[in-house]
Amino acid sequence: MKLSRLAFFILILGITLILLAPLIFTQYGIVSFTNTGQIGDTIGGITAPITGIIGAILVYLALKAQINANEIIQGQITEQKADERTKRKLSYISDLYKYFLQAIDNFEYTKSNGNGGIIKILAELSKMERKIAHDDSIFDKGKIAELNAIFRLENMFIKQVNKADIEIEDKEYFRELIHFHLESFVLPHVSFESVAAPCSVCGEKHNGIPFKLIELINNIQSNLG
Repeated sequence: MKLSRLAFFILILGITLILLAPLIFTQYGIVSFTNTGQIGDTIGGITAPITGIIGAILVYLALKAQINANEIIQGQITEQKADERTKRKLSYISDLYKYFLQAIDNFEYTKSNGNGGIIKILAELSKMERKIAHDDSIFDKGKIAELNAIFRLENMFIKQVNKADIEIEDKEYFRELIHFHLESFVLPHVSFESVAAPCSVCGEKHNGIPFKLIELINNIQSNLG
């Protein structure tokens, strides 16, 4: 039974008892008005305990209803705050992805922009001397440094997506975008062996793309799962 219905029932019951109590007490000889004081005082003495009990019960029910209302409001506030946090995280991730796209758009190599420039520089690196792949010093120089920054940003983005408390559908959407970028513009140009002679440094048939760059790309793939 809801508190409002219970309170109404108790109120009706209390009024009924208050009206009937004097009749019941006098009808069965429990109280005789001839042996008591004024009638008003006698009736008040009979009904006062009933009104006190009824009043106390109604106050308790009112307080309980208020507590329940406060709990509902607090739950709504907590849920609203959780929704706001999720929206902020989703907004942050979306902004990070936009920044990643902007970094790609700003990349230029031999008159090719964006992903076209990435494809060109990877293709050119793959044909260079294999010993360059072992040279970590070029990793932070010139266009290689720009390419490094793009892939580092891509890796950071997918890490943020993985740990963010957002809807599964949103996570899968962002993961598919990164997967498409790798499959379309990156992996086809780094995942082949050189057909030239083995590397003079290690004796392996690898291409000229710096190992640290390959390692970063592999980390992105690993974080994609």
